[in-house]
Amino acid sequence: MSKPDLTDPTAVLLLAQGVSQEHVVARDLRDLDLELARLAGCDLRGYQLRGTVLRDADLCGADLRGQCLDNVQWGGALLRGADLRGADLRQADLHDVDLSGADLRGATLVFADWTGADLTGADLRGAFWYTDSLAGVDLSQATHTGPAERTRRPRCLEAV
Repeated sequence: MSKPDLTDPTAVLLLAQGVSQEHVVARDLRDLDLELARLAGCDLRGYQLRGTVLRDADLCGADLRGQCLDNVQWGGALLRGADLRGADLRQADLHDVDLSGADLRGATLVFADWTGADLTGADLRGAFWYTDSLAGVDLSQATHTGPAERTRRPRCLEAV
């Protein structure tokens, strides 16, 4: 088995959170339980995260651009200032998530649970959601242009 790159700060932090060397080397965190993980500022681009449990985790300032994050359980996570441009958050559990100041431009936000999410200062321009996907969420302090077209195909499905 290959060894993880210990010059990569994200790999070091993942190992410190108890993630196996095998998962770090493969950049595959799918379906792992990383509840309460401390991954603030990590560059998680290129890691497989579908179905990962990240409840109450600290991902403030994390780079998740273009990631397929469908079915991730984020409940209570801190994502302040995170870069989620173009990310696919379909069917994600985002209840009570702090997304204040997060960049969600061009993200796919359909069928997610946004109950109690804080989107203060978040940038949602060009994000794709159905009109009722964010029902009950206060968007008054977020930057947005309104729901994008329903027909845009999420990036995760482009190859399908």
